[in-house]
Amino acid sequence: MCRSTAPDSGAPQSRRRVERHPECGLRPNPSVGAPPTGGEWTERVIRDPMEGSWMTVLGAAGRSEVPVKFDREAFVDQCRRALAEDAQQLAVRDVVERAVSEPEAVEAEFGVPDGWRIDVLHNDDDLTIMHLVWPPSVDLFPHEHKIWSTIGIYGGTEDNTYFRRTRDSIEVSGHKRGDVGDVLLLGADGIHSVKNPTRQWTAALHVYGGDFFSHPRLQWDPETGESNPFDVENSRAVLAAADAQARLDGII
Repeated sequence: MCRSTAPDSGAPQSRRRVERHPECGLRPNPSVGAPPTGGEWTERVIRDPMEGSWMTVLGAAGRSEVPVKFDREAFVDQCRRALAEDAQQLAVRDVVERAVSEPEAVEAEFGVPDGWRIDVLHNDDDLTIMHLVWPPSVDLFPHEHKIWSTIGIYGGTEDNTYFRRTRDSIEVSGHKRGDVGDVLLLGADGIHSVKNPTRQWTAALHVYGGDFFSHPRLQWDPETGESNPFDVENSRAVLAAADAQARLDGII
């Protein structure tokens, strides 16, 4: 079973194979096959990073536990269910936080980063979920979302610069760095720019409280401060150019 009460250290351990619970995002890795010759699988109760509930994972006697997997479909389902809460963004934050608390499992699902990418996992009028990989040294221009956003980092680092509106443009109002396991929140009225300050890939799960691609909003030129309608193709172009430059410089 996936859910359980808090583990009792004195309780006997079961030896049955554990299947993924339909509500959990992590499951025992089925690729491990049969236990080692002369050995047997045992269970260990752990906290499920996707739900905060207790779950069991298989392990071979005398060896480390079988690794768990991140399940993107279960993650999407959990985010969608979080929209039923009064505080939607905070409920989504909890889901994202549990997911990125197991960064190796998320990376195993999407693969080791080897290029910039934007994977759309879900998109409708109420919710957009994406998996993004940022190339080294990328610096994305200031922009707004007009919908709340929750970003969970499972690889690398990102620096956020926050802005406030002035009469004619915007001005810097703060900074925040996010590292592996961090979850960054931005309100619907927030404006930020994002930079990868390292020579490594930055990988993250992005969740937005609306349709990221059709919601009208603005972006700002980082040099002149001039505003223009946001165009996701401009973001793609910045990511592609930074990726190409990093390869040219021998960083990746």
